[in-house]
Amino acid sequence: MAIISASVFLVTIDVQVTLLVLVSVILVDLFTLAAAYYMGLTFNIFVAMNMNFALGMTVDYSAHMAHAYLRADPD
Repeated sequence: MAIISASVFLVTIDVQVTLLVLVSVILVDLFTLAAAYYMGLTFNIFVAMNMNFALGMTVDYSAHMAHAYLRADPD
């Protein structure tokens, strides 16, 4: 989590937005693990790869949305 928070902070340079992105990433991880549990998936290489992909997409999307929000015109 330290690497994620450091990289998001470098992109946004805003502590509040960085914390919101981290909360988003944590919640997506929890919900994805809960969905895997309720579907009865066993933890193997395929589940681990999908979890890794989900985390990467969450960080990417959240960081881009946060960056766009900070750079938006306040009209």
